[in-house]
Amino acid sequence: MRPSISERLRILVTGATGPYGAHFAKFCLDQGHEVFSIRRSRRPHDAASLLGLTDQISWIDGDIRDRELLEHCLADWRVQAAAHFAALPIVSTAPYMLQALWAVNVDGTLALLDAIHHVNPEILTLFVSTDKALGHAGDTPYTEEMRAVPTAPYDTSKGVAEAICRSYQAMGYIRNLAITRSCNIIASGDLNWRLIPNTIRQFLSHVPAKVYTKGQWVREFIAVEDAVEAQFLCLLRADEKPGETFHIGSGFQWTQEQAIGYIRENHFPAGVVIRVEPPPHHKIEIPYQRLDCSKIEKQYGWRAKVPVPTAVDNLVAWWREHANLASWSML
Repeated sequence: MRPSISERLRILVTGATGPYGAHFAKFCLDQGHEVFSIRRSRRPHDAASLLGLTDQISWIDGDIRDRELLEHCLADWRVQAAAHFAALPIVSTAPYMLQALWAVNVDGTLALLDAIHHVNPEILTLFVSTDKALGHAGDTPYTEEMRAVPTAPYDTSKGVAEAICRSYQAMGYIRNLAITRSCNIIASGDLNWRLIPNTIRQFLSHVPAKVYTKGQWVREFIAVEDAVEAQFLCLLRADEKPGETFHIGSGFQWTQEQAIGYIRENHFPAGVVIRVEPPPHHKIEIPYQRLDCSKIEKQYGWRAKVPVPTAVDNLVAWWREHANLASWSML
């Protein structure tokens, strides 16, 4: 039986030190749920600490690939729901860390699924994937039914992990599993190498923002507050349509040049923008990405609410308050 929306749940959130997982953990905590997570290493600054969550989450130090540890956590914490955000997320470093990429994104997913299978296959389970897992589909929006054709290492690792999830669901090893594919989130506390936070950090540090000479790739963006609300809804109702995939997006798109231009024109008019050649990891790049989110809207009544420009404005304000981290977190 699905827990009621008012029931206090015990939720395992993997990847809670990253921006997406941390904001999801914050959403769960704000709803009154208990949150548990696994921490591979301790850092002075991660998304959980920057959001003030460190002391609100129950942690255990360990590796997401350790199935025995995961089984212990699931049993000891009596976990009712698990949201799997943990991944090696930096697309720019993926080509140079292939073994680690596959170990975390694929073996880590497999270890968690195996642990749930052995401890309690009824646990509500959410696998958080990405729009990149579908690869290049031309200039049409991605639908959930499209055949995935990823080629870049990161994209492929997420596509393989999706296939493993579907296999476990179809075989009955895990009974209540949902898969989500999300577009690019705009999130405070994100110290990773991503277009929008990096542009803000560069302007704050008086470093020229860089537009790639092929900077017309189209990307979809969403405010993290909207994204985690949708993720939680899919987790809570994972037993309603087990094995289903849902797309989470806003419908709002920018090219790299448009995103940088908005930030400069509205917040850093004196900022300098230069054109550079794309780095090697952009050898395989998807030119157009947009998610068709009609399925989650039709079945669950969810739609993104926060305008993307407003999310960017809020992120600029957050970074101004944390300007001491700007140069430290630049790569």
